[in-house]
Amino acid sequence: MIRGAIHHLHTAYRTRQLPLTDVYNFFASRIIADQTAYNTGESLSSFGITPTNSFISVTRNHTLPAACDSSIIAGVPMGIKDNFCTDANQWNVPTTCASRALENFRPPYDAAVVASLVEAKALLMGKTNMDEFAMGCGATDGQVSGPVLNPWSCRQTREDKSPVIAGGSSGGSAAAVAAGLCVAALASDTGGSARLPAAYCGVVGFKPTYGLVSRHGLIPLVNALDVPSLVTSCVADAASILSVWLCPSNTLARKLDATCLPLPESQLQRLYWDLQDIACSMSDCQISTGQVRIGIPVEYHAPGLTSETLTVWDRVAGWLADEFSCVVKSIRLPHNPMATTVYSVICAAEVASNMARSVIWNGL
Repeated sequence: MIRGAIHHLHTAYRTRQLPLTDVYNFFASRIIADQTAYNTGESLSSFGITPTNSFISVTRNHTLPAACDSSIIAGVPMGIKDNFCTDANQWNVPTTCASRALENFRPPYDAAVVASLVEAKALLMGKTNMDEFAMGCGATDGQVSGPVLNPWSCRQTREDKSPVIAGGSSGGSAAAVAAGLCVAALASDTGGSARLPAAYCGVVGFKPTYGLVSRHGLIPLVNALDVPSLVTSCVADAASILSVWLCPSNTLARKLDATCLPLPESQLQRLYWDLQDIACSMSDCQISTGQVRIGIPVEYHAPGLTSETLTVWDRVAGWLADEFSCVVKSIRLPHNPMATTVYSVICAAEVASNMARSVIWNGL
């Protein structure tokens, strides 16, 4: 495991090697350059990066934390997917869900997971773009700011000159991290909405177990499947943020949601310290993986799987077994072919219910 950007930032802050204001101004300037290049139709931003249109709005008048040694994510620039409520009185940005129906929605509170990040002194840079109401898999359906573009589009060298999609619905979060507009980003995942765009953009998408963290303040799509999730540049950074959500002294990320699992304090403590170990580990660390068992479902060898993907898949499986002594086996999930049908039925029912409620609330 290689130490991530969050660990290095944390170390630089604590040793006074890097001023917090410089970090904030650097990332803010990258976001502004990205927005400017997209709005003016430029093929590259002033930083030489394909514009992504990954931020819907940018927070203003930041009150920077006085100290950056209180938590591992203190002073870490983060994007927030625009279906998480953010206190408009504090951040002065709306929560639109990428929909004109909520264009002027200004929540008076932060979502539980956002409040936890604020308590840990993370830098909230702004709200990231997405598919409208998180209903999509390409981040091409945002009605407020338009589609998200994959920073790997490289339109100068592509023969057809067309942009590449970032995936969705959390495409803005994935593209922002991949383009270096923020160190990490909050996302949501119902049926792949964080993991798919992360894969498209070459970053890490992590969906925690349902019930591990609170959904309070996450505008619902499918209540039974929605989970606050993360997009980071590496696994260690995801572990850093998850450790904050499970921190014994910062319980905000597990409040105000009846579906949160009632985990014993001892188990939360163990999870917290395990995540801290992952977040701060080095590439030559002795993390115990000998007891890790990894099952590869034969049903996942689906029709249409490219030979290139299968080759990499087999290579990684061998690497985990040989280099990390993990137990890697083929398994069967006989009911897996029905998963998409079950998912579709649950989605149809709960989306209809939630969208009807939204219509009533907004008087449309």
